[in-house]
Amino acid sequence: MTRGDLTRDAVLQTAMTAFAEAGYDQVSLRALAIRAGVNQSLIGYHFGHKRGLYQAVFVAIAGQVRARLDPEMTLVESALHDSAPGGRGREDEFRALFRLTDGLLDLMTDPGTDAWAQLIIREQQQPTEAFDVLYSGFMDRLLTLVARLIGRLRGSMPAPEARLLAFTVLGQILVFRVARAGVLRALAWSDIDAGAVEAIRARLHGNLRALLAAPGS
Repeated sequence: MTRGDLTRDAVLQTAMTAFAEAGYDQVSLRALAIRAGVNQSLIGYHFGHKRGLYQAVFVAIAGQVRARLDPEMTLVESALHDSAPGGRGREDEFRALFRLTDGLLDLMTDPGTDAWAQLIIREQQQPTEAFDVLYSGFMDRLLTLVARLIGRLRGSMPAPEARLLAFTVLGQILVFRVARAGVLRALAWSDIDAGAVEAIRARLHGNLRALLAAPGS
């Protein structure tokens, strides 16, 4: 990486943490420059202005989330492309669904994604132009794949209903990030460690099998 690339990356990482901690309005470029150890003029050079920096943070987040989830999403897309509905066994469809939900669970329970999660949650509650970056960057693709698998597992479910059900599936994962304090208190956990993640994963798989049982079974 060039010196300019290193400076840009340092500013991005500092801004990501600062925006997550305090919110957009409470962060000044001067304070960011001091915290990142760079001249404030370099922020303008690389990002133009504060809104440009904020947008760049979300481009970086979307890229990092894609890097984590893309291998699983690509495998599932390939499997769906190569087989017609009903052309694969139910276990194949469940395995594909679990690839996606497991990947999201690992991402949402990774302590290293704390800043991402806070910013993503804030954009869900008070969306700006940055939400479009997240939605087009990975959210829509993930939701579409989950909905397609749900449609296959449930037979002739209309697409809008499958997408609604996909949100309830993904919500079972997101709650462990959004309501983390409540989860820890209610379950008497000190942290969501590796053992807790495996317990969540097993429960989630069971929930999905029950929720998506074959009609009439």
